[in-house]
Amino acid sequence: MKSVENSSNSLHIGSVALIMEKNIQTWRHIMDVMTIFDVVITIFGLYMIGAGLKMNKTGEISSAVITAEEIKRCRDKKGFIAFIYWKEAAFGAMIVLVGVLGFINDQIVPLGAFTFVEMIVFLGAFFWFQNQLKKARELFL
Repeated sequence: MKSVENSSNSLHIGSVALIMEKNIQTWRHIMDVMTIFDVVITIFGLYMIGAGLKMNKTGEISSAVITAEEIKRCRDKKGFIAFIYWKEAAFGAMIVLVGVLGFINDQIVPLGAFTFVEMIVFLGAFFWFQNQLKKARELFL
């Protein structure tokens, strides 16, 4: 009877080890996806910073914020640019910060429940910028 219990226990331990290995592989896959997400949002943030600063420098409205049709309808391009360029750059900076901290969390040192905080900050920044863009459309288009 004892040998049956030992073989049953070793079978159970082997099953647990297999399940744990699958969970580790799944977690690594999730971390890979989050790392890609962090890199993509960092690049997006850098693009938004560049687009905002370029808009201010050139005096031309970026198609990153409104469509070509809306640009044609703009009543006050200088006013629109003055209103939105720094907000676009600030939004980009917040997104870069979130992306970099997310990458650090995923690849270098765990920052606890930062993935959840990262999503909240990303969404908060996104909705803030969308609200500012809505105001700019109401004022200048």
